Amino acid sequence: MNLFFALGFLSGVVQLLGYYYYIKKTKREDISPNPTTWLIFAFDTALLVALEAVAGATFSILFLPLACAGGAIYVAWLVRKNGSLCWPTDTVDLYILKFGIFIAVAYTALFTLWHFQIVSGELLHLAGFSFLALSNLNTFVAFTPILRDVYTSPLQEHAGPWTIWTIAYGLLTILTYLEVGNNQEEYIFFLYPVSCLFLHASMAFLARDARKLHFKKS
Repeated sequence: MNLFFALGFLSGVVQLLGYYYYIKKTKREDISPNPTTWLIFAFDTALLVALEAVAGATFSILFLPLACAGGAIYVAWLVRKNGSLCWPTDTVDLYILKFGIFIAVAYTALFTLWHFQIVSGELLHLAGFSFLALSNLNTFVAFTPILRDVYTSPLQEHAGPWTIWTIAYGLLTILTYLEVGNNQEEYIFFLYPVSCLFLHASMAFLARDARKLHFKKS
């Protein structure tokens, strides 16, 4: 087992530990997952895994996003089981989800054109990187609903899982740095871990116990 595989595997395991913690808290109703965010997470993360794989990401780099996609889909299913999963009603949230669907449909259409030799492989390759960048941007924006909710009131979230996920993304960022090196064409693989490191750390900070205690007193 080389260092890259070990780091990738470790980041995936830590990510799953975070989901175990989050799901356990959700089932106990200590956490109330934002239905819009988790619907978008489930779709966007699965899409991002596919786009990163097509762009040439190694299995080491894909460990964590695969774990995240599986966990997000399960949380979305839990929210649906509780009857709170629904199509977004907020205009911004709706556009976020629709944009993710657009990326998936557009890339599938382009891939079909390439398959029938209507467009070149070079165009498909360049488009794949562009769609991957857009998918990462959409994932970043997808945090808007849950960040908005936890900023308004941190009582429905818990800092623990978000802290664990922050550690997982930190490991993935280190792995990406070691594996990508000076290959500028693969710098795009930094977008996912770095943005998620910042976003998950922000969630952990906003949902910290000291802030929740302040809200309970006020």
